[in-house]
Amino acid sequence: MTRKTCSLRKYAFAATVAACLAGESAAKLVPAPIFNNNMVLQREKPVAVWGKADSGDAVTVRFGGKTVSATAGADGRWRVNLPSMSAQRKGENLSISTAKGESLVYTNVVVGEVWLCSGQSNMALSLWARPYIGRHGNRETNGYLDSMIVNEPDIRGAGLQNVWSKEPRDIPPVAWRPFTPDTQRQFSAVAFHYALVLHEALKVPVGVIRSAWGGSAIEPWIPADGFAGEPGLEELATRPIDVTPPAVDEKTGKPGRDNRHQQPRAIYNAMIHPLVPYTIRGAIWYQGESNRADGHAYAGKLRALHRGWSRAFECPDMPFFFVQIAPYGYMGPNGNVSEHCEIWEGMADFARTEKNCGMAVIVDVATLTDIHPGDKRTVSMRLAALALNRTYGRKEIPCDSPELKEWKIEDGAFNLKFDNCGEWIMHGAEPAPFEVAGADGKFQPASAEFKSGGAVKVKSEKVPDPKQLRYSWSWRQFAYLKNEYGLPVGPFRICPEGCKKPEGGKKGDSK
Repeated sequence: MTRKTCSLRKYAFAATVAACLAGESAAKLVPAPIFNNNMVLQREKPVAVWGKADSGDAVTVRFGGKTVSATAGADGRWRVNLPSMSAQRKGENLSISTAKGESLVYTNVVVGEVWLCSGQSNMALSLWARPYIGRHGNRETNGYLDSMIVNEPDIRGAGLQNVWSKEPRDIPPVAWRPFTPDTQRQFSAVAFHYALVLHEALKVPVGVIRSAWGGSAIEPWIPADGFAGEPGLEELATRPIDVTPPAVDEKTGKPGRDNRHQQPRAIYNAMIHPLVPYTIRGAIWYQGESNRADGHAYAGKLRALHRGWSRAFECPDMPFFFVQIAPYGYMGPNGNVSEHCEIWEGMADFARTEKNCGMAVIVDVATLTDIHPGDKRTVSMRLAALALNRTYGRKEIPCDSPELKEWKIEDGAFNLKFDNCGEWIMHGAEPAPFEVAGADGKFQPASAEFKSGGAVKVKSEKVPDPKQLRYSWSWRQFAYLKNEYGLPVGPFRICPEGCKKPEGGKKGDSK
């Protein structure tokens, strides 16, 4: 496809969206865009239904033998709450009508569990994109077979187009599609497998809403009130969003890279705001690659995102489970192995301290030559385990990776004790990637002695007086040390006197 053709298609899409929105503004009865045929309503919670109509018009919503009404305000906006309902697999009609005789009917509506699935390319990555040769396959390993074999009409997926906006805005209606053969090839692989696991475990309908944009940072997904409550980020709540098109390169005559969607709040305004306050159970999040340089500061941005979404969806302390990004050769074969590894600590700190939040560790699920790991089943299984254990009360399902609880240095060795581990297992023949360093900050590979109850003794003959320890502290390294349930230890380090750089070493080598 030529650049000109691509630009024309983008323009055509923008024109279509504008035309739809213009038509909606002229329409009298316009429900929110997420309401459509085949949708899933959240069980066991009052269900918000809202939209626009003529000012002062009476609007009535009927579903499952329940009838609720409201009057459109001066701005034409109306909202009702359907009473809490049990799960319902049999599809029914949901009707919305006005006293003036307007009526809309949505068919095959079920009641079950609804999750928002968001992030950047690893969440957007489809089951099976059009095959091509290139750096990134952008496909789930078994995605084509999954899309052809799975036939679960009780599971439905809805996907949003990539759109950004200066202000919160509406969008055209969003389609819901049942998971039937050859209908989900372009749907998010993570959301697909996550929904399958929840459906199998809970035996109720499941709806997943994909709102993800490849390459996006976290800031554009955060609403203003999320930023407003986070120290150091308050200014982003009111920073103006610049809509000026990128400048044209004087030499080539072509416009520069258009990153306007990367501004704080810009994606939220068009890809999350139109969904709120749709009643959901929680959210899963797979992002961080574009914020890798944030280090520990990423934890504050996750707090802002979680807080802002919890308020927007009227879901206090929303269940929020996310993926700790996988190793990948960001700096190439000769780059600093530990540059920007601090984001792993930021992610772990957030998961450890925030209520109803959890992190899936995937240090063993990676392809160093591909930023998009093809094994999305494992990623989704670990996210689903967190939800089943913590949100749905299935405490018999393990969900937590081993986490360092305590340590001490004794007789030239680090003695470590981990939570969430009774016994150790190692997948693969490579030794566990422990390293220790002395006062000079120069790390050396270390051997590990594993004991029951989550204990490990780590030492190196080259470092008789160790001061620092790190595990899998590299973007170009897999790690396969796991607990008895197959959940891996995530990257971590111990720096009791501050993490020192090696004397004479390259910047970043022991950060």
